[in-house]
Amino acid sequence: MTARPTPPIPHPTLAAGAPGARRIAAIDIGSNSVRAIIADVTAQGEIRVVDEMKAAPRLSAGLDQTGQLAESTMQAALEALQRMQALASQLGATRIECVATSATRDASNGTLFLERIRQATGLRARIISGEEEARLSFRSAQAHFDLGSGRQVVCDIGGGSLELALSADGLVERLLSVPFGA
Repeated sequence: MTARPTPPIPHPTLAAGAPGARRIAAIDIGSNSVRAIIADVTAQGEIRVVDEMKAAPRLSAGLDQTGQLAESTMQAALEALQRMQALASQLGATRIECVATSATRDASNGTLFLERIRQATGLRARIISGEEEARLSFRSAQAHFDLGSGRQVVCDIGGGSLELALSADGLVERLLSVPFGA
């Protein structure tokens, strides 16, 4: 991944009229990619994306055969996480949330990988369940689309799993995770 210059960004407000916003970062360690987003968020839930970064270490490569995350893919993910943590810090993020999904959840050495993340970056990544992944996908969709009326299905197809959130009038009725990924 090529580094790109980051323009200076006012800290820690969204813009005039949005005082008190917090700059936060979210990092998603998936089966194929690792994604970071840094955003200013107000108490009212307004979000302004400041920057984002993506890497594709293909963490799940070989997982089906060995049951473990490979050393080479863990190292590639660690290098990406170090860059993402540095970007979040440089941009003044006051909080960094880091979650790991399907590949880390399914690997016999997933908790070892989390410890290596902590040692290399200081990040305290946590493995989330498939149902939690579906809930977070629903909340993300809800922030971008009007899901307040009628029946809705939000589908998140990842590298190692498929999450579904079924809702009625904006309220989640069922969360489902199945091991079918791209």
